[in-house]
Amino acid sequence: MLRIVQEGLTNVTKHARPGARTVAQVDVRDRAVHVLVTDDGGGGTGNAPELAYLGSPPGHGLTGLGERVGLLGGTVSAGPVGSGWRLAVELPLDGDTASASLVRALEEPTAADAHRPSPATASAPR
Repeated sequence: MLRIVQEGLTNVTKHARPGARTVAQVDVRDRAVHVLVTDDGGGGTGNAPELAYLGSPPGHGLTGLGERVGLLGGTVSAGPVGSGWRLAVELPLDGDTASASLVRALEEPTAADAHRPSPATASAPR
């Protein structure tokens, strides 16, 4: 769950304007874990922080997240809502191996990981 919330908050940091209100929720109901990260896009007239990332390679966070969650039979929904953004993830809690499978799927590399620069070669935003 940490990696899912982390991805949602990373996207807020990169794309929302200063002053954005962000809500992260983790809920267990209906035999599933539900994670929701939303932001309102922020107020004001300043540029969105994503402009500072123009020289950086595009990320693959949502792609990798979708692959990992899909391995567990879960779903990922991400997209704009009003002037903000919404990331919603549902992971089923079926059987005794759900926890072990969840940890394994969230930690194993995916195809999207192959496109990420290593920490030693990645450039930090300026």
